[in-house]
Amino acid sequence: MMHKRHIRHSLLALSALTCLSGCSGAVALLGNMPSYEEGSSLVAPNQTTADVLAQQINARARTGLPIIIQDFWNNHAPQHMSALGRVLPEQISTRFIQLGYQVIQPRYIQNAPATMSNEISPESLLASQQMNPQRYNELVQGPHLILSGSFTKAVNKVKVHARITDSTTGIFVAAYDYELPITREVEELINPPQPKQ
Repeated sequence: MMHKRHIRHSLLALSALTCLSGCSGAVALLGNMPSYEEGSSLVAPNQTTADVLAQQINARARTGLPIIIQDFWNNHAPQHMSALGRVLPEQISTRFIQLGYQVIQPRYIQNAPATMSNEISPESLLASQQMNPQRYNELVQGPHLILSGSFTKAVNKVKVHARITDSTTGIFVAAYDYELPITREVEELINPPQPKQ
């Protein structure tokens, strides 16, 4: 519990420093961050997934290519984007970063604002400080790898499929299937609790 509290305090401190340069939405974003349960069943399987995919990439793809991260879709409701569909690739991409890969999330960069505005979402605001949109376009127009995937809710587990595609050939160069137990945390990431009327 202390470790979890320390991480959150560190994030809040980082947010405060960011806000000194005019960022008004960073604290709001941190307030909406997923709060993982103690002993979360999410992080370890997603780190393992990144490790397995990285081994396959190293054996089959050109090294040094950036990895574009896409949200995972729900096979039961492809038109509905859930928090789980964002959390899974984000945790996999965190491990990729630790392994030394260059990672890009278009969800943040594409809408990065050119100027400050009250209508800017906290995500876009933070993203605008992470990568210049012009640099993003250069990387995406060149050869790159794409992490994509999907998940399917079964009776007592979620089946996840993750894969890496080479943008120049369209060929899958890595893939991995794994399962997550359906805990309260996972259930709420798929279907957030509705506010009481």
